Amino acid sequence: LLDTYGDSLVFVNQLYHHKFGTEQRKVPAHMPHFINRRVMEALQDSFPLEWAETSTHRFRHSRDMQYAFAYFYYLMNSANNKDLDWKELWERELDVDHNGFLDENEFLTLASMAHGKEPSDEFLHELRQCLREAALQRSAEPEEAAAPLLTLDVIMQCTAAVDGLRKHSRREARYHVVRKINEVAFEMIGDDFNKTRDQLNSIRARKTKFVCVNDDMKQPSPELVEMLQNFYLSFFPFPSTFELPVG
Repeated sequence: LLDTYGDSLVFVNQLYHHKFGTEQRKVPAHMPHFINRRVMEALQDSFPLEWAETSTHRFRHSRDMQYAFAYFYYLMNSANNKDLDWKELWERELDVDHNGFLDENEFLTLASMAHGKEPSDEFLHELRQCLREAALQRSAEPEEAAAPLLTLDVIMQCTAAVDGLRKHSRREARYHVVRKINEVAFEMIGDDFNKTRDQLNSIRARKTKFVCVNDDMKQPSPELVEMLQNFYLSFFPFPSTFELPVG
């Protein structure tokens, strides 16, 4: 049988070679992952046909956009050339009352962020003039431009605002790499009783935060199944509230 999981990794890696350049990409650890919705939306927008095809596959497929691998390397590779997330900046830092435009108090925040320090009267005047000109370009009514609503669209047309924010806005690191995965135990178990016993006992000894037991069993003996059940009971002796009663 073909290793469709491995094939899907190669498939995504080739796509990323073409989009981001060639580099060595490794498989993320088998563990729970937090997903940033904005990043995932951007990823799916970048490869719409491939994600649409993946959604048609009932089971693993060689042309899958392998979820964790595709997500994390898109996050890392796209971060190198990442512009500000203007929508997020607007919602979190500028339009804090979420009414769609900046009032005078919010304008002072914009000016301070764009200037990188407390704004001088000269810079405030320059920024106001820039925003008026931007509003005039977007409106056919001069009276609207005289006292413009400072929307995100208007700000994006003002060079003083855009260049200043790009230069001075604090950019949080989008990721950091953890190269040691000693908090993840990953074992592929088969039908060999003694080998599986040693693998499961090694997990007991390590006591890692995350455990992934990959089921490669074909015809396990009743003794092996009982051993596996006892292994899990050693970690989780009581059923969760969402589990069905036995039987």
